[in-house]
Amino acid sequence: MNYFEEIRRQAAATPDKEICGFLHLTPDCLTLNAVAKRNRALQPQLQFEISTEDYLEAVMAGTLFGHYHSHVGEDDEQPSAGDMAQFPAINLPALIYSVSTDRFSLWRPAQMVRTLHNRWFVEGIQDCAQLVMDWFQQENKVKFPFFPRPREMWSKGLVAFRPYLTRLGFVNVDKPEPGDMVVMSVNCPNNQANHVGVLQKDGLLLHHLFGQMSVRQTYSAEWQTRTVCGMRHL
Repeated sequence: MNYFEEIRRQAAATPDKEICGFLHLTPDCLTLNAVAKRNRALQPQLQFEISTEDYLEAVMAGTLFGHYHSHVGEDDEQPSAGDMAQFPAINLPALIYSVSTDRFSLWRPAQMVRTLHNRWFVEGIQDCAQLVMDWFQQENKVKFPFFPRPREMWSKGLVAFRPYLTRLGFVNVDKPEPGDMVVMSVNCPNNQANHVGVLQKDGLLLHHLFGQMSVRQTYSAEWQTRTVCGMRHL
């Protein structure tokens, strides 16, 4: 069970109260575990609160990456005013799951969003799709909604990603040019597209492979051979 499914499972167990917990890196540092903590808020149907003791214990574990909580009732997955008042102080990525919409949102510290080169990989939060989405938001003001990207999604290609691209005005092009998204197939059965990057003005490819740091590297013959198509934002 991936951590998105685990958060859904926890929220379903108490749909009238906000759940909360910490996101810890797994031993291989590639994905996350959702570790539930008691919601100590006086009105848990409206907000969440994690004790100082639980927070310090999570920090001392040495694997703390972020935190999560749910929204209940008619609240959607977007951060509330109360969330936004405390997130910058905590300064860790935050996942929010809405029971009513069955969707997630992701808040990250500004520096994490701005840094495109030399990002370390974390499944579903810092991967090739997130890198591309952050680049287009910074360069073209294209805002993507967040959607879960567990490891098994990529074995099916870009099926889950394409609807967002179409909705946001991306169209297929045969040969990508600088500023285009590059859609590639990397060790995927039947050469399905399962990896994305952005072709830069200097001819370098910005992308983020599984388990590696994000890089800018030459868009070499090897990567051109792996390219399925380009996608251009109109």
